[in-house]
Amino acid sequence: MKASTYSSNGSRVLSLLLGALVFSCVSRVEEVKKPVAAEVGKSRVERASDVKLTPPVQNVVCPDGTRFNANPRVCVTRAGFALGPFPLELQEICRQKSPSDATICVQRQDWPFELLMSLISSYQMGCPPGTIPGQSGVCVAPDAIYGPFTLQQVMACRAALPAGKQQQCDDVVWPQEFLKFTNEGSAFPVVGESESNKSDQRSNDKSDVRKPSSADTDDSPSWKRNVQSPNMGTIAPPPPPPVQTSQDNARESSSSVEVSTITPTNPTPTPIPKPTEIPRAIQTPQPVVEELPKAPTYCVYSWEERPGTADFTAQNRRLNSLLKSVNYPLDRPQESTLLANKDFQSLDTCGRARFLKACFQKIVFESSAPAAQTFRTWAQGRVRPLEAHMAIVMKESRLGLWHDECWKGQCKGVGIARVKVARSTSGKRIAREDVVWRGITHNILTNLQFSLRMLAVKAAAGPSDLYQLAYLYNGLPGKQERYALDVDKYYKELLDCRIEDRN
Repeated sequence: MKASTYSSNGSRVLSLLLGALVFSCVSRVEEVKKPVAAEVGKSRVERASDVKLTPPVQNVVCPDGTRFNANPRVCVTRAGFALGPFPLELQEICRQKSPSDATICVQRQDWPFELLMSLISSYQMGCPPGTIPGQSGVCVAPDAIYGPFTLQQVMACRAALPAGKQQQCDDVVWPQEFLKFTNEGSAFPVVGESESNKSDQRSNDKSDVRKPSSADTDDSPSWKRNVQSPNMGTIAPPPPPPVQTSQDNARESSSSVEVSTITPTNPTPTPIPKPTEIPRAIQTPQPVVEELPKAPTYCVYSWEERPGTADFTAQNRRLNSLLKSVNYPLDRPQESTLLANKDFQSLDTCGRARFLKACFQKIVFESSAPAAQTFRTWAQGRVRPLEAHMAIVMKESRLGLWHDECWKGQCKGVGIARVKVARSTSGKRIAREDVVWRGITHNILTNLQFSLRMLAVKAAAGPSDLYQLAYLYNGLPGKQERYALDVDKYYKELLDCRIEDRN
């Protein structure tokens, strides 16, 4: 009886032991499977985030009425427009890929979101061309920081600025000097940062607008992007035409023969003289013009010949950045200027070169000014002077596509050739407050004339080729080589256009 009881109890104990052992093995298997399954699931979920161009950012601040889009990083309005401004390099790619939208690419600071999405293949690591990735998704350029920015960055910006300037922190693009608010150093150095810039900043803290001094010039070391531009004032009506003498009528008749209204269509081929020769203007009978040219006309008059001729632009973005309006008369509104000409904006490089050929001819070939003579003499046996000057302007403004970029009275350059330093015929430097800068800002011929003066100064130093001339012309340490390479490339492209075969 006891034996059977012990046998029964032993069987039960053995069964319990075997069950516990099996349960322990199964549990261990499940514990091994769980992390493996979790890791597999995690990789599937996170694989998509691994290929994103920009890391996920929390608390991004966008203006009221807009939403944040992570890729590309931009604020989008309810109507479907992406808020700019956008880097100049991206504007050029936009214009090349969408010629029908060229005006939007270079004139508008808000683009249709579909247009921006068509350019995302040109982005690298979530940032548009001309910028590099920064902290928390921002993109850093040599002269600006492209957001939108996080709440922490905006609050850091506001805490460091006086009340009158805190509104800048709400913009989607910041000046480069705000880089410290993103909590990281920049791979792009702030150009020419010096004690004088710091003292200017301290004076800005006391007043929202610093009064320009006579020492302010276009090559001032602090170049800043014009992030937000106030509306321009009303342009005054053009002055009445002056009473002309017989000599004036003869000269004006000659001008109307050489360059009347420039048109890019159906050009008439005319031979171009050798670079070392100065062509003579062909005189043919033409009716005498008794009044100012009717817009749109380009390169008919320089500012010196007819003050108020604003054939390039009717805006003065330097005054605009100082919250001042144009208070002098201009001969046309902005919509009748070259910068607002939709047909011109839609042309390719060769088309724009042919469009502006007569303008450059008047400055390079048809001028007896010392600068033109010096430049032609240097160019002999080296380059074609007209295309060489065009290549410089191509690098500066894409041959008239880009507006001036100014920030608190400091500009990266002015006019179609982005003139940075103006000198008189005797070589004396012209102060930035001089009225001469009005012509440099608004007029094509006057701007090209001052640009050629600086080229002649650099050519007198004896550069052996266009590369060395462009290297000297730029003058910004660290950027001279890239500038010279681009100018040399544009010169070869312009030669391929064969603009000498067309008028």
